[in-house]
Amino acid sequence: MRNLKGAGCLCALLAGLSRTAAAEGTNGTEMTLPTLVVTPTREARRVEDVPYAAGLLDAETLRVALSARTVPEALAYEPGIMVQKTAHGQGSPYIRGFTSQRTLFLVDGVRLNNAVFREGPNPYWNTVDPLSLHAVEIVRGPASVLYGSDAVGGTVRAVTRGRQDALPDQDW
Repeated sequence: MRNLKGAGCLCALLAGLSRTAAAEGTNGTEMTLPTLVVTPTREARRVEDVPYAAGLLDAETLRVALSARTVPEALAYEPGIMVQKTAHGQGSPYIRGFTSQRTLFLVDGVRLNNAVFREGPNPYWNTVDPLSLHAVEIVRGPASVLYGSDAVGGTVRAVTRGRQDALPDQDW
């Protein structure tokens, strides 16, 4: 077995340097990065404070920046996620190498898939319209302690839009 102590130190050093570089503006001045809040611990926390790789796609990112037609299309731009897409209505994300019943998809806390679903990529992730979502939270890696045995590869939690997302001139 190789000694990887030096590699671990190098990775820590590079991670620290990249964080420092990201916090400096183009003219050398410090800039404030936006606070990213996720809730995979079942309470709101900053993404820097959770003990795993997590991410968030907010409504603005889903609608404008990504112009995603489906949830798997939106997830394709996230690090650590690969999407198998054979047609527009069929897309299945691979989170850390797992798909189907080994990745959990929650919509407002309700499981969209479970261990009963077939093995291999499934198209059920396409049944949720990304324009109906307020945010998509992603946990890369095992989250079985929080969400159950289906969350081996990762968990995606979709939060749908509500009244608070309506424009002032819209009437519900």
